[in-house]
Amino acid sequence: MSEEAKEREDRLWRTLAPALTLIGIVVGVWQFNTGEEHRRVAAEKAVTQQNTTEFERRLWLDKVEAYQKVAELTGRVIASQDAGVAERDAAYRAFVSAYWGAMILVEDRSVADAMQRFYLDLIDLRSGWQTDPSVLKDHADALLKACRQGIESGAPGVRTAAAGRPGSGAGPSSATPP
Repeated sequence: MSEEAKEREDRLWRTLAPALTLIGIVVGVWQFNTGEEHRRVAAEKAVTQQNTTEFERRLWLDKVEAYQKVAELTGRVIASQDAGVAERDAAYRAFVSAYWGAMILVEDRSVADAMQRFYLDLIDLRSGWQTDPSVLKDHADALLKACRQGIESGAPGVRTAAAGRPGSGAGPSSATPP
């Protein structure tokens, strides 16, 4: 090679070397940023999943608590049928409070239907339309079974569609407290 060719080659490398170095740095920064973005997205997704799981668990625990309260009140209503009027009225008022209260927020369709049947039977029994307390007991049993199934099927990790009461969503349209 001649001197002139060597000098051209040296100039070319002196120009090309920094450009190649710059390209390597740019590619390295791009790879780093891409990896960090993927890590950030994965971390956000994990946090979202954890928050969703926590929310579903809290909602399920609220449902269990509400169902336990309804079970206790249903038992109290049934037990009060053999008691005095004051105790029956107190049990009725407590059940109606639960019926129109937090249960609307957490109950499943089957629980809403069973609770409505029990509520309507309770009204019929109180008003004298119904005289057979065994019907009330049968519907109390159906309500408790629906609550148990709702708890089992709605455990965290099991997806179920929560349903409200039939009618307008605020409660049974044909069943208003006296």
